[in-house]
Amino acid sequence: MSADLAAKLRTEISKVNWSPLYKHHEREALWLINENVSLVDVGVALAENDTKSITEWLQSGLMRKPVDVEVSAWEASPESQHFEFLILQPFVIAIERDGPEPK
Repeated sequence: MSADLAAKLRTEISKVNWSPLYKHHEREALWLINENVSLVDVGVALAENDTKSITEWLQSGLMRKPVDVEVSAWEASPESQHFEFLILQPFVIAIERDGPEPK
């Protein structure tokens, strides 16, 4: 099941700036993932209720909620921030990226 789910999630990764993610932050559903961790791996773990992996990521800081100073900076310049994200109801997981992908 994990391989099929991972393949499906890979097709669902989208890219946005901060503005569309703000509403998910407001409802406390937004989780930031460290760039060294795969969005797909986290998505599979959430979907399959893999509490061991999720707990490890949370305890190590590889998965966390945004902090106020980050949110303030993103709000000040929402168009300059770029994220890759996945929606796994009720959660949204995102990785901050340096800039837009080249066209």
